[in-house]
Amino acid sequence: GGLIILINRPYIVGDRVQIGDNYGEIVELGLISTRLQTPGDSIVTIPNSIAVKEAISNANSGALYCQVQIPLYVSVRADHRRAREVAMESVLSSPYLNPGLPVKINVREKWQDGAYLELNVKAYVFDARNEFDFMTDVTERFKDSFDGEEFSR
Repeated sequence: GGLIILINRPYIVGDRVQIGDNYGEIVELGLISTRLQTPGDSIVTIPNSIAVKEAISNANSGALYCQVQIPLYVSVRADHRRAREVAMESVLSSPYLNPGLPVKINVREKWQDGAYLELNVKAYVFDARNEFDFMTDVTERFKDSFDGEEFSR
């Protein structure tokens, strides 16, 4: 497994990956195992024989920046156009945003214990290590700006 990982290079040290149920930054690659550091600062050791059998999602593939997805939720009665506008303002005003890369916001209606709108924000940070700071910053900016608004429907 280790040789396959070292030859195919699905990830390198510094990449932010999802391997099975484990997500984090690759901190060590070895012949026998791969170690990653979770956002909660735990070190997870994954045997390479297992890693090669799992689907691997790589958020930054060797680049310092990475795409971050941020789900934001509002009532179905909310003005969805205004919600998108506030979400975009929240993203563009974040100091973590990499403004040289695209920002995309998708809106869809969902139903789980009641109807609501989900705004799925996709944007890039300069440094993958700021992924969760960016998520928090955008969510707080959105809530501060949008929560007090009147519903239009």
